[in-house]
Amino acid sequence: MSFKKMIALVTLLTVIFTATPSFAWKFKGDQAWVTRATITELKEKINEYWDKNYIITNLVHGQDRWLAVFSQVDNTTEQAWYTRESVDDVYAKIKEYWDQGYYVTNLEFANGVWAMVTTKTNLYDKQAYRTRTTWEKAKEAIQELWNEDYEITEIAYGQGLWFIVGSNYTETVDNQKWHKDPKFDGFKESINKDWNENLYITRSKYLNGFWFSFNTDVKYWNDQSWVTRASWDEMKEKINEKWNDNNYISDIGFGDGRWMVIFSKVN
Repeated sequence: MSFKKMIALVTLLTVIFTATPSFAWKFKGDQAWVTRATITELKEKINEYWDKNYIITNLVHGQDRWLAVFSQVDNTTEQAWYTRESVDDVYAKIKEYWDQGYYVTNLEFANGVWAMVTTKTNLYDKQAYRTRTTWEKAKEAIQELWNEDYEITEIAYGQGLWFIVGSNYTETVDNQKWHKDPKFDGFKESINKDWNENLYITRSKYLNGFWFSFNTDVKYWNDQSWVTRASWDEMKEKINEKWNDNNYISDIGFGDGRWMVIFSKVN
């Protein structure tokens, strides 16, 4: 498999991510994670892993380090990532890359910069987005996208805008729920209830002082768990333990003073 290396960094700024989630990847093979002090150093590792047929499934900044997770997955051929300062530029880039067969698989805003990863994948067959200025209007936009047969696969907040991306999975998805809570304990309780209904976390972020998750009926995952730690050094050992038990990192982020890593098993 050949990956097109397309990196358009309009402004090379240090972007502090509160979290960078992943959608429901079809994992296979190996995973790796890399940390670097600067985005320039990380860019070199991204090129290296693309050459090895890995893709970016997570990208996050926390505790003065950049961290990327690279995975081998099915149903994916090419990937691109870049930053923009203006949301209008984001709109234009999304349209440009949709026309080339890419889908938005990550969108973040921090330090005055929007950062977006796009991927060519047949997990989706169409995509749409909505931006709203208040959370109340954003909730209405989520319902609107659901009514149009999209699942929410990305959410970001920046420049006074809630940015919501909806995607239509090529495989049937019967149910999706979202949760928002200022306290992690309340957030955990909601997740545990959804796990009992076989809904898996496909997006989880800390935005604007709240924990968010979108939990989805993903038929090719069969188990999920999470781990939180105050430092990345504490997290590393747990990741190795989970990998040894056939878990994949499906989501990772940093917010409210803690790292959160979500692990999923695939059928």
